[in-house]
Amino acid sequence: MVEILVEKLLAYGELKLELNSEDVNYYRNVLLNKFGLKKPYKGVINVSEIQSMNNPQQLIDEMQHLIDTKGIPQHLSFTDPEEIIVDVLGLMTPIPSVVNYRFAEIHKKDSNKAIKYLYDLSIANNYIQEAKVAENIRWRADLDGKYFEMTINLAKPEKDNKETAKLLKEKPDDKYPSCPLCLENVGFGGNESTPPRQNLRAVPLMLDKEEWYLQFSPFVYYKDHIIVISKDHNPMTITPRIFAKLVAFVDQFPDLFIGSNSDIPIVGGSILNHEHFQGGAKVMPMFSAKDRYVLKHKHDRKLKVSILEWDSNVVKLESRTKSLLLQKAAEITGNWLEYTNEELGIIPATCNERHAAVTPIVVKEKRKYIMYLILRNNRTDEKYPAGIFHAHPEYHNIKKEGIGLIEQMGTFILPARLKSEFGLIEELYKAGVTGAEMLSEYPTIAKHATFIKELMLSKIKPNEFEKYARDYMTSVCENILQNTACFKNDDAGRAAFIKFLEL
Repeated sequence: MVEILVEKLLAYGELKLELNSEDVNYYRNVLLNKFGLKKPYKGVINVSEIQSMNNPQQLIDEMQHLIDTKGIPQHLSFTDPEEIIVDVLGLMTPIPSVVNYRFAEIHKKDSNKAIKYLYDLSIANNYIQEAKVAENIRWRADLDGKYFEMTINLAKPEKDNKETAKLLKEKPDDKYPSCPLCLENVGFGGNESTPPRQNLRAVPLMLDKEEWYLQFSPFVYYKDHIIVISKDHNPMTITPRIFAKLVAFVDQFPDLFIGSNSDIPIVGGSILNHEHFQGGAKVMPMFSAKDRYVLKHKHDRKLKVSILEWDSNVVKLESRTKSLLLQKAAEITGNWLEYTNEELGIIPATCNERHAAVTPIVVKEKRKYIMYLILRNNRTDEKYPAGIFHAHPEYHNIKKEGIGLIEQMGTFILPARLKSEFGLIEELYKAGVTGAEMLSEYPTIAKHATFIKELMLSKIKPNEFEKYARDYMTSVCENILQNTACFKNDDAGRAAFIKFLEL
């Protein structure tokens, strides 16, 4: 019965959301009114059961059961059990000013504990949907001299690069909230285009004298996956100003990395119309890559410049002197935005449309700053209409979205459809269905024709399918990352890369 669920929600609020016991009666009446109930449940609930919950998924499931058996409670504007729980948990979560104060007080003593405070709160109030995230399919892929972290993400929809580009033309006055990243999302009840955000909490930061704020990603692709967002709704830019913001962030949170997607479509992020960064724990595969080449220059002793042994084009800068690091980053970026090498297909702009961009990422190791600059280009042509330095068409069956900073660092986020598509291929393979029959009778897997043909030739045992499929997806992602490299890892590409850095 709903009355029992109300009491469980109140107990959950006390145990997990810092709901003060003095406020319980108030919130009980608020919930009774919200659910259209005349009086509360007078029995005893199992508090130890609530205490053992790592997240509110059990309460969501109970709400779903009530809806299935009793129908939607009266007076509710929501019909989805998750939205109902988000509304209630958002109501019982400490208000933004309280969260901001507690975060700031904890941060004065320990930045890691401050991040953990916000993370635990975001799990408890279901902003981070831990139960759903746990369903994602993950594996580590060890390769020659490196590794990738692979995830089939079951929660986030697959994005279209053309739709991403359209967002840049939207005016913030056209809708409310202006975009999914704007601060006005905090507490928002949701509409046809924006999910409910009553349980979102975002804490303010000052980065190089500008107001930004920090929140967790609801999808947490990796440990401590945060988003750092400008208070103002302005399009993304990659300039010396942004480099300074990234360095300012790691001064405040030295145990996290921070980075920005490029500021143009195809090679940028999925939201280009609002300045933001992504960061988290220093667990990205790229961070363990070795140097391929170390550049000799006049500031050798104070600033190290190297080319990383990586599939895409990564320049690594290391220095204890911030000004030298920032100056060199600005210099390399400026050179890249004007660099032309027609033999390699590198053209920085056409018809006043910029194609060249960089993806900057910063970490701090003790007193040393490290900045990674990934060289990007989004030019297209007749052969590669989706992007010359983007995933090529033969790999779109696995991933066709923009290859942003997360994938560039070796953590690949693959679309949910792969679970069902490869699940069907496995089922048919184990049933002895031929490759020709698969392709002719099951249109949803026709896009995987190359894989299916190779599978049939491999003659692997049925119990080897999972490893075979994962190895294939990993190999595709490795090829995609190589597609994004403007300087290919051959004699001509390596020589041109070094020559570019010597400009």
